[in-house]
Amino acid sequence: MACAMKWLPDRKGLAGGVVVAGFGAGAFIFDQVQTAFINPDDLHAIAENSHNKEKYFHDHGLLHRTRLCFLLLGGIYAVIQLIGCMFLVDPKDDLAADTQQQPLVNEDSNGVMAKKESLTKPTDRHSGLRPLQLLRQVSFYVLWFMFLCNGLAVIFTATLFKVNTLCLCCSGLQGLHSSFRLCTTPFNAASRIIWGYAADYFTFRIAMISMTSMMTALLLSFAATTLGGRVMFFFWVCLLFFCVGGNFALFPVATARFGKTYFSANYGLLFTSQVVAGPLGALLSSSLSDAIGWTGMWFLGASLSFLGTTLAFFYKAPSVSARYQFAH
Repeated sequence: MACAMKWLPDRKGLAGGVVVAGFGAGAFIFDQVQTAFINPDDLHAIAENSHNKEKYFHDHGLLHRTRLCFLLLGGIYAVIQLIGCMFLVDPKDDLAADTQQQPLVNEDSNGVMAKKESLTKPTDRHSGLRPLQLLRQVSFYVLWFMFLCNGLAVIFTATLFKVNTLCLCCSGLQGLHSSFRLCTTPFNAASRIIWGYAADYFTFRIAMISMTSMMTALLLSFAATTLGGRVMFFFWVCLLFFCVGGNFALFPVATARFGKTYFSANYGLLFTSQVVAGPLGALLSSSLSDAIGWTGMWFLGASLSFLGTTLAFFYKAPSVSARYQFAH
């Protein structure tokens, strides 16, 4: 992603969106690979007893192929990433700007040594904040908690999608889960390019407020899909996944505002919010689903998304002086 942004410095959102769109498309492709390898006969899980809602697979061949699938995917990923890394290269102009410096003094036609201002700008030599310096910025922590709230809303959307597909009172909806998943994945992938472009055309703040507001409205009204049937359910789910993908396109744009040199490390710091969101989302889903029901879980996701909207509304992008105040 950092390399792509160097090639399109004025279109960082679009460049990052295209890269993370590949991440979303990968799920679409490898979901089919995993299913075809592990469960080619479309075997169904069996409930242990009538009192337990959990279901398990008992076929020994399927369980054995599950272990082998890790080796298969690991080999495929290694080959693809090795080939991709071989083609990664920074633009020449970018490298020249980082390495070439002009002399501070120059000799004029009369042989007089005259002082000359360096043509190397501070942004070329000190393009942004280092990770430890980033931790001193209030705007970083606003972004971190914003990403945490959005990440929890995304986890609720992704995990509850299958549950609601199987449990909502729509006749025959259970058999449509696979079809819905195939149709929503392209929305997830394409949205990353669209939201990234929106951040370039408008601003990160406007794009984020629009995305989180849209997701809040969809989550609040999701319970109404039981009245609208399959068509409304399908339309709502596609729009939700259209918002889900936007998070992974917009936050890199915000991180790039802190500078390009340490972008990868700085985005890694920001992404630690998802390390917290993962187990926290799983814990909340398992502990609260029985207490407040699936409809309550959607409302909880909407509340978190609205909190993300509020943080985005008060977020102030770092100014040029703030970005380079440690460079001098």
